[in-house]
Amino acid sequence: MNYPLVEILLASYNGEKYISEQINSILKQDYENFKILIRDDGSTDKTPEIISEFERDYPDKIKIIRDNKTCKSPGANFFELIRNANAEYIMFSDQDDYWLPQKISVTLKNMLRLENGSPNKNNTPVLVYADSEIVDADLKNPQGVFINEHYQKFSELLSHYCVTGCLMMINKALYKNLGEYKSEMGLHDRWIALYACAMGIIYHVPEVVMLYRQHSENVIGSEIDKVTSLQRIKNFITAPTKKIASFKYEMLKGLNMAKLFKSLYEKNLRPEILNELNNFINLYSKTGMNKFSRVNNLIKSGYIHKDFITALKQIIFI
Repeated sequence: MNYPLVEILLASYNGEKYISEQINSILKQDYENFKILIRDDGSTDKTPEIISEFERDYPDKIKIIRDNKTCKSPGANFFELIRNANAEYIMFSDQDDYWLPQKISVTLKNMLRLENGSPNKNNTPVLVYADSEIVDADLKNPQGVFINEHYQKFSELLSHYCVTGCLMMINKALYKNLGEYKSEMGLHDRWIALYACAMGIIYHVPEVVMLYRQHSENVIGSEIDKVTSLQRIKNFITAPTKKIASFKYEMLKGLNMAKLFKSLYEKNLRPEILNELNNFINLYSKTGMNKFSRVNNLIKSGYIHKDFITALKQIIFI
């Protein structure tokens, strides 16, 4: 059997507290043909020393990408790593999670099956993503499975952060066509999921392959919220102006992302995908529709969020 190389892209920044445990969990994978590419984005703690020590100890497995750039965002950092990747398949790693031993093998098995079943095997962009168990900072006290919803429709992906990068594997036909990073893309995983859905195949594996660590410094936390819906409504009603402005800004970022996606790929999109994209842009631009029509379109078109409180915010601010 041919065992293809998998490159794992690890973007680090001030991760000294957890990064050693994460790298060690990757080194314990039951699939052996992998390499770890690490790029640090200007850490001011001991992260550079820690990863350099790993590179010295595992020269055949670990390579650090050293350059003079400062990205200042996880998305841009991961895109720099993508530029340096060359394997048939790549995966993304945060610096603070914990991979279970079968993470690569389970994901790759499904990737190969999907590619082999595609009529255009070598040129079809494919994204496979699995599940993780949400745990506390000490990798204890399981809180449920993340992702708790599995969105694979283009309309849903436009308005949801739902396919997490640290659970993805993508093939070369996908990542070699992503181009340069632009700030409108936001986080890399949302953009990559959109591209896979529009241009190829996106597939969910319902198996836990990682422990998703929750702690005070998470860039993006889990969507599981222990606060009751009634309390969340109260919190929203009494939210300070700054927090409300933040949600409006998130909606604007989604609109700008959609506009960029259209400008880059319009000529290559299937008619139904282009129609959903145009509809989303018109809806969020508030173009040619009154409030009632926008809300009706939001619900019917599948852009409405599954989470009640987030959907409420959409309805209010759309």
